[in-house]
Order: sequence, then structure tokens, then C-alpha cells
Amino acid sequence: MSTPELNEIRNKIEILHDPLAPVPHTYASLDAFPTNADVPLIMKWNELRDACIKQEHEIDLSSPDLTPAEQSVVLQRAAFGSVGEVKVRQLTVALSQQKLTYGEFAQRRYQIGATEDNAALQAAATLNIRDQSSQILEQGRVTQRFTAEIGKVDDYLHSVDARQPRMIRLAATSEFGSQASQQSCGANCSSAPIPEGSPFKQLRLRHGFVVSGGGLGGMRARLVDFDMGTLSVIDFGLEWAGGEAHSKITHRRDIILARDDLAQLRAIANIIWISSGPVPTAQASLDGSWGILLINGKIVRSEQGLGNVGGAGRDLNGLLYSIQEKQLVHLMFENRRMYQLWSCYAYPLGGHAGVPTSYIRTQGWGYSWSNLDDVPPTFPISSSDPMPFRFDVSQSQWTCAD
Repeated sequence: MSTPELNEIRNKIEILHDPLAPVPHTYASLDAFPTNADVPLIMKWNELRDACIKQEHEIDLSSPDLTPAEQSVVLQRAAFGSVGEVKVRQLTVALSQQKLTYGEFAQRRYQIGATEDNAALQAAATLNIRDQSSQILEQGRVTQRFTAEIGKVDDYLHSVDARQPRMIRLAATSEFGSQASQQSCGANCSSAPIPEGSPFKQLRLRHGFVVSGGGLGGMRARLVDFDMGTLSVIDFGLEWAGGEAHSKITHRRDIILARDDLAQLRAIANIIWISSGPVPTAQASLDGSWGILLINGKIVRSEQGLGNVGGAGRDLNGLLYSIQEKQLVHLMFENRRMYQLWSCYAYPLGGHAGVPTSYIRTQGWGYSWSNLDDVPPTFPISSSDPMPFRFDVSQSQWTCAD
């Protein structure tokens, strides 16, 4: 795979792809068909993949160290992988025929890998079932679910095969947030309105998504609005009224997204939107939950689970957190004083080129929020400084967007 012969397409195809990781947005958002010069290189790459797969299949998967149940799961997961390899090969042939763009190829390739990986995780989970007959029965159900999801992939591949070359572009068919993409939702999709009791009903989102997490103490949601180009970090708390508990927004902080960040978030959300399998849970636990709500006009896709989210949901969470870290304030204690720290880009700055400028401030007598140039003369302020310290914690929700 390191052969220089493939260098001309390395910035268009992720030659070596980790099946457990979401595809980078630079590949997923590339709305361009292969050129005539690219076609033989794609075919060469497909031949090299087939050679690698052939060597992989020569490995003996049996082991005396495995129990019969463990051996069965290993073989079941290998079977899922073999089916996925066939589907990726079909997808690659369609790419070489110029029937789909590089971006659509990357997204569907990830979808196939996620379907395979979800089934493998479900198969491994059957080892926790102690009753052998129940274990075998559940393994059969996993295979049935995988077969059904691969059937949806087959339907998609048949539709691609019927296309004319260089006719259907990614943005016109499946870009999440576009009008046409309402019909491309892969799974867990509904035209039913969000229930009145849902805390997200009050957000009035038309095109975008919400990633949420929390426990009994409350919930934090990160909302991306594609129409407004913003990221909102929203804290929900519980309040009692009429003997019933209701979710209430306690804090909301808004960030204007850079063009590159917005494109990357849209690409990852699109991967989830078109996936025929559910978003997996990376680590199950009972002390918290996660949820992903994708809203595309009248169609809503809902994903949820207990513990920590996996798959593309994990990548989406990581990107949102990294954006938030650059924009929202942090509090730090030093010499019995509390400092507020944050970083902002020069605003407005298209694409947020360069690095953000860091700021640090405190509040007290002589150090007032009313003066924008009020910066501590030294850091940290000496513990012998005679001015008493005060700090209004309610100011901590200020952001660069304000």
C-alpha cells in the first residue's frame, strides 16, 4: 500500500483505513468524480487490497486456547468481515466507473465498516450469556440483523450500478441538511414530531443535530444549527412543578462556527445520517447515557444508549469538545483567587486561520469586569495583594461569541 504508484490518489482515498475510526472529513466531503487518470490507479489499489485480503484469509483462526463459544464468535466475526470486504470491493468498482464521487465513496465505505463492526461487537457480547442455548439463539439474531442491514447496502449498490457515469453528485443526493437528503436517512428515522415532553422540543432546530449526555444530576447538550452556523452548549436541569419533574435550560453558550469546523461537523453527521446500522456504544455503563438527535426538516433520526458513545458518535463528540475548548471559558484557582481563562480567534475571521489569542482575567476591587482592558498586572496576583477578592460566577457563561 506504500507504493509510490498510488501517491496521486492518496489525497482522494484513504488508502489504509482503520475500520473502527470514522473517515476524515477531508475525504468524506470531497465532492468530485475520479478523473480518467485516476481510474487505473483505483483499479490498482483494488488489486492490492484483494492481495492483502487473500493473505489474511490464509490465517488459521482456530485455537486450542479458545472455548467452543469463543471460537464460534471469532468465526462469526470473520464471516461479517468477509461480507464487508465484498461490499467495499463492489463500491470500489463503482468508483472506478465514475458512478459516485470520492466523498460518497468514503461515507459509504465507512457505513459498511460500521455495519460490520456493530455486528462484531454484538457477537462478542453474546459471550456474557451463560445459558448456551440462549447464547446460540442470540448469535443467530445478530446474524439476522447483520444480514438485514447488509441487504440495505445491497439495495444502495444496485441503485449505484444503474447510474450513468459522472451524473449524481454527493451534495445533491445525501448531504445532511439538504432537502433531498431527507430521503437518504439510513436507520432509526421517523417523520413523527419530537414529543412535547422532550427537552429538545424547546430548541426549535430545523436542520442540525444535538449530541447529549448526562445522568440523574442533569444533562448537557451540544447543538449544531446548520442554518445559523452555530454551536450551542446547553445545560439542562430538573425542576419540580405540580408534583412532576421538568427539564429546564439553566445555561446556554453560543459559538459561531468557522467554515472548516462546520464542514467537518456536517461530514461526520452525514455519515451517521446515511448509516443503515445504529450508532454503537463504546463502553456500556449505568451511571450515564448518551443521545444523538439528527433533525433534517421533517425527518428525525434518533440514537441513544447507556455509557459512552462509539463509532462516528465518538468522533462527533471529540470534534465538538475540541471546538468548545477553544471558545468557552475555564476557571482556575491560584493564591486563593479565581481566574477566568479563554481563547478567541480574531472576529470575524473567515475560516479562523491561525491560532486563537488567550486571555486571563479576575474580578475584585480594582479588577472590574466593566473595564475590558482590566487584566491582572501580574500572574498570579500576589497572595499579599491587599485587595479583597470577589468573583461573580454567573459571568462564567460568557463566550467569544458574546
